[in-house]
Amino acid sequence: MVDIQKSFGGDIAWAYAVFYDSVRVGYWNGAKLRFHGIEFDEGNVQELRVFDANRELRYVRLPDDTLAERCLDDTGKTPDASDLYYAVYGEKNTPAGVWTIRTEARGGELAIPAILDEKRSDLFLKVRNYFQWNEVPVGRASETGNADDGDIKPNVGALSFRDYRFVGFFTDGKGKTEVKINA
Repeated sequence: MVDIQKSFGGDIAWAYAVFYDSVRVGYWNGAKLRFHGIEFDEGNVQELRVFDANRELRYVRLPDDTLAERCLDDTGKTPDASDLYYAVYGEKNTPAGVWTIRTEARGGELAIPAILDEKRSDLFLKVRNYFQWNEVPVGRASETGNADDGDIKPNVGALSFRDYRFVGFFTDGKGKTEVKINA
């Protein structure tokens, strides 16, 4: 059972959903999930992310048809995080009430719950990547060849990917112009 209220309460947040038949961007209005043209159907969702600048609540459908939940609540002010900006589908913006429909010449569309400039097509999704240091034995292990004999030191070893979360949408790839939800 999806319970967004426990993490976001009455706060407004972005929503990204992968349904069996479509991918949609919508929003949590503090009480309900909203998507352009459809009602949210938990039974039809494969993945759901509800997120803002400070946290992300993610649900993923498992093979046994249950939804697994994971929440990342982190401001990203750790040196082991990196933000990247990914271009979002769409070449043209067309207003549709409180939504903007992004379309491409090859067909297809993506509705965004925000008012975007019709003359500017750039839209980016900010993704925060979290990393960790895999500690490796140093010292005596090199002498014996047995890693169990070594001392462990923090931040020594291989840096590896740990997790990621969606943060928000921006009209530039540098995080200067954040898009606000038009709820």
